[in-house]
Amino acid sequence: MIITTGSCVGGFWGGWGWCFVVWGGGGGGGGGGGPPPINLSRKFSYGLLIGLFGVFGVHTGINYYLQGMHGIVINPNITTHNIPVVKEILAISTTIKDYTGSATLYKNLRKPLEKDYLSVESNRVPNVILIIGEGASRDFMGVYGYGVPNTPLANALQKSQNLFVFDDVISAYAITAAVFPTLLSYGDFEHKNTSWHAYNTLGKVFNQAGYETFWIDVQDDLSRNNIYAHLAHPFTHKYWTNAPLDIPQATQDIWAFEMLGHIRPQLQDKNFILLHLFGSHFIYSRRFPKSFAKFTTTDIPYQGLHVQNEGDKQVVADYVNSIYYTDHILNKIFQFFKSKDAIIFYLSDHAQDIFQSSNTYGHSCSKHGVEIPFMVYVTDIFKQKHPDKVKLIAGAVHKPFMSDDLIHALLPIVGIHTKDNLESKNLFDPHFNTRRKRVYCGDLKYLNH
Repeated sequence: MIITTGSCVGGFWGGWGWCFVVWGGGGGGGGGGGPPPINLSRKFSYGLLIGLFGVFGVHTGINYYLQGMHGIVINPNITTHNIPVVKEILAISTTIKDYTGSATLYKNLRKPLEKDYLSVESNRVPNVILIIGEGASRDFMGVYGYGVPNTPLANALQKSQNLFVFDDVISAYAITAAVFPTLLSYGDFEHKNTSWHAYNTLGKVFNQAGYETFWIDVQDDLSRNNIYAHLAHPFTHKYWTNAPLDIPQATQDIWAFEMLGHIRPQLQDKNFILLHLFGSHFIYSRRFPKSFAKFTTTDIPYQGLHVQNEGDKQVVADYVNSIYYTDHILNKIFQFFKSKDAIIFYLSDHAQDIFQSSNTYGHSCSKHGVEIPFMVYVTDIFKQKHPDKVKLIAGAVHKPFMSDDLIHALLPIVGIHTKDNLESKNLFDPHFNTRRKRVYCGDLKYLNH
């Protein structure tokens, strides 16, 4: 017996529709071909479809409800990850959303700046370097008063008044991927619900201002479709390492310094260079060569820390030594530009909470997890050519600041002014708002000192 619909509705499941065919053995009929097909009316076919979908819908709804009840206790994602049809709907909606977002992102990345968007000073600083560290906490740095002398070179430069150390700076978030857009674009906490790529970025601005732009990255593969590659997109020259395939982890940051020698022939009259270091990223013992394991567990003050055993104490010692190695790297970069008219900004993306809030360590949305170092190094030539700028920098070292406003401070102090710059967000401006509410990790308030 064969039963078919009067007209198949579109094809088979999988995008085309439905066509019912029922085979059976049955009952007589001649001609060697069995009885003729039984044709169902279109009305009956649609009724059958509706009935099947109704049963399917009720079944799915019951499962969604039951899975959801378990999900409240076990895993809130059960309903969206375990029910096939819900997974498919979610996948389709996510794909559409991602495609729309990506299209907007790339459109904004390629969109040129307005011709009158910026103006530059005649004596703008020709060499601007931004060093973004990783996981460094000012609470564990000698130059900030920590009881272990792990920043001897920074201390010396501070005494010579070539290095200005800012003592009240926090990051907007406690993870790198969230921090980077706030550092390199005009996006900030006040506009956290607007995508960062809706704003202009440092790379774009420096390009239009006539600078040769370089991005040197120890951590991230800029060939991938990630936030770092998007932010690096406007830079003319991009270099990165995929260590530890070729470079031992403990010496990755020295690679960043060595890349400066590699790009020397490409440097022009005006240059903007961004270096992204590995710094004090976990695992801390992998962030420095053995020759920089200067401090042992007996050298560390543990007062106020929730350490429980020798293993915890070793973690702290490793962290302190990673900062000691960063001091070495920073000094080598400073010395590379010593004979030029140059300004170098160093800050960490976020900090680490090293047994300060509890008996754990690492990334943390605690106040300790966002208290970062921020330093500005200027060469002697810079001091001679830009004495007014030096005075503005020196006068700001104790002001409360959050790094999501970095772009508002960095561009004007080097002599670049845009339509987006705000005096109230410029750390080096006399009209800087020292009473701005600093909110980190989305909704946590940081009390000004």
